[in-house]
Amino acid sequence: MKALTLLIGAALLTSVAGIAQTYVQPVRLQLVPLLPLGPLFQPQTTVAAGSTFSVALYADSATQYVNLYGYQFNLKFDSTKLQALEVKEGADFQNTGVSDFVPGFIVNPSGEIKTSFDSLQGKTAAVSVSGLRTLAVIQFKALQTGSAAISLAYPVLVDQAGVRVPLTFAPLTVTVR
Repeated sequence: MKALTLLIGAALLTSVAGIAQTYVQPVRLQLVPLLPLGPLFQPQTTVAAGSTFSVALYADSATQYVNLYGYQFNLKFDSTKLQALEVKEGADFQNTGVSDFVPGFIVNPSGEIKTSFDSLQGKTAAVSVSGLRTLAVIQFKALQTGSAAISLAYPVLVDQAGVRVPLTFAPLTVTVR
């Protein structure tokens, strides 16, 4: 009988947790260059040819709390100017200790990183987004002078209830000198 009570209680908790949250504002995804002194919040940055630099993917929700359970993205970049070297899990999901990060596939000839994603194990875990949260960090090498766009493709955010979270995003322009 006690096992049946626990099972019914767990089912009720699951159904309550499954109630969809209504989002007032979309979460903003930002690609931000990381410099030795921290992030540079400008839509454009300059790097030297031959150097390496990192770009962070941030989730920003300044007006509401969002409990993220997972995310997925592809990234497109100018392969004549940039070479992707590595995709790392961002600190906010990594610090939960219960994440399943997959860096995706770097395809430099076509200028793509395909299917990077992260999710949390168990329905009780979530990353609360209020302000900036680091989802991923991508390292690039600057190859040739000129302007190069880096943009998200097919980004998805999912909350604890498995509901897609509305989002916005914009590309980043990097100038290689």
